[in-house]
Amino acid sequence: MVRYAILGPIELVDGERSVRGGGPRQLALLALLLAHANRAVSSDRLVDALWGQHGPAGALQSLRVAISRLRRTLDVDGAGREPVLRTVAGGYLLAVKPGELDAEVFQAGLEDGRSALDEGDAARAARVLREALALWRGPALAEVGFADWAQAEIRRLEELRLAAMQARIDADLQLGQHTALIGQLEGLVAGHPTRERLTAQLMLALYRCGRQAEALDAYQRTRAQLAGELGLEPGPALKALQRAILEQDSSLDLRPPAATHQAPRAGVSQRPFPLPAAVAAGARERFVGRVADLAALGDVYAQAANGSRRLMLLCGEPGIGKTRLATEFAMRAHAEGAVVLYGRCDEEALLALQPFVEALRHYVCACPSQELRDRLHPVSGELRRVVPELADRIPDLPQPLAGDPEGARSRLFEAVCSLLCGAARSTPVVLVLDDLQWADKTTLLLLKYVLRYPRQARLMVLGTYRETELDVDDPLSATIAELGRGGLLERRALARLDAAAVSELVGVHAGGEASL
Repeated sequence: MVRYAILGPIELVDGERSVRGGGPRQLALLALLLAHANRAVSSDRLVDALWGQHGPAGALQSLRVAISRLRRTLDVDGAGREPVLRTVAGGYLLAVKPGELDAEVFQAGLEDGRSALDEGDAARAARVLREALALWRGPALAEVGFADWAQAEIRRLEELRLAAMQARIDADLQLGQHTALIGQLEGLVAGHPTRERLTAQLMLALYRCGRQAEALDAYQRTRAQLAGELGLEPGPALKALQRAILEQDSSLDLRPPAATHQAPRAGVSQRPFPLPAAVAAGARERFVGRVADLAALGDVYAQAANGSRRLMLLCGEPGIGKTRLATEFAMRAHAEGAVVLYGRCDEEALLALQPFVEALRHYVCACPSQELRDRLHPVSGELRRVVPELADRIPDLPQPLAGDPEGARSRLFEAVCSLLCGAARSTPVVLVLDDLQWADKTTLLLLKYVLRYPRQARLMVLGTYRETELDVDDPLSATIAELGRGGLLERRALARLDAAAVSELVGVHAGGEASL
């Protein structure tokens, strides 16, 4: 089957084989015909688009040559069939079948997702809309993005993309994903400051996270933007939402669909899992800025929450805010319902696997006994070597097996992964590993083992490290290179806070506003 792609770089694919579309003019010709798929385009319009209104003499003949070459490229099925690029009265028509053009598949997915929302099926809506949005590989019609003729189509497609994102966010809000959405929504509102629907979604997400003041601040920023740019007041819907937040109206509370209400499974805790002390302590500080960074973390968390194990590494110089960003995000994920675990590497560590030991100790001590027992693997007795508290929680747990060091390490790694993946089977888990520049080799080996463990898990590992303290021979450098080649990690380098964020932070500590 032939497939055409314009939601990003322009591509033509025959089955699994990519077909070269020719030079820039050939690509522009293909793009224009695809933008008007199954509709006739006049020769005059094609000439104007490719050569301008004052094209060279013989431009019409050059167009015929270009059409002939493109026709040979497009007719990949061979002779004996009607060509897909057809000559019609006064011009040409590119015949595209249903399912062949990614823009049409995307629009069909958008309509399907909207219908699912209207029917109250938020889970299906979220899935369908994510699949539709995944078709985007970059800016639409990328190779002809500056062509005058392409502007209207690009604006139309980008508007549909934004509509699909808003609909998917509506579905995620109905599914209780408000914490994971905040970073992405803050970025969208910053890019579209007068879009009241985006502001409403951000206000609702913030309110459901217990951040009522920030929700009202978002309203005031949009109100000021509308007044300054357009001389308008917010619309009735946004004003009504502001009043509902001020009154703490119960209609704003999350109401899961009736179909999701099930009897609690035996042995599974129904109470929120407690935050690690280090995360709770960091989260007490006022957090400013880092909108784009939180959005990136939110995207990775959303993938992990949907069953795709993910590793995100935050890097930067000492004191730039890596740990504070990690703890802020972990706190937001916890408010969403995630289990948050935390461990830190020390420069002069006396304990192997220190960050994993700290994280596992918190889980073992906080998890209800029956739930913990359900998570254990036949080799989980090996965990007693690094988390002796486990023997107090599960008195009949077997002793670690005797044997060679390599075998003992393999069993320990298996037990750790089994416990983490068991915890992340039904509830997303965020594992924060802080200051990885000081991690020992065994810790890094276990990290790779966790990421490659074959059992499915809703697990996000969030690591921080000081890039300035690494060299090419550092074990962490080798680990990052290896995981990067395998596509198992994303890295994000943190920049310094901008002037506005610094001013806000200084004002917080000074007890008032500061100017820079």
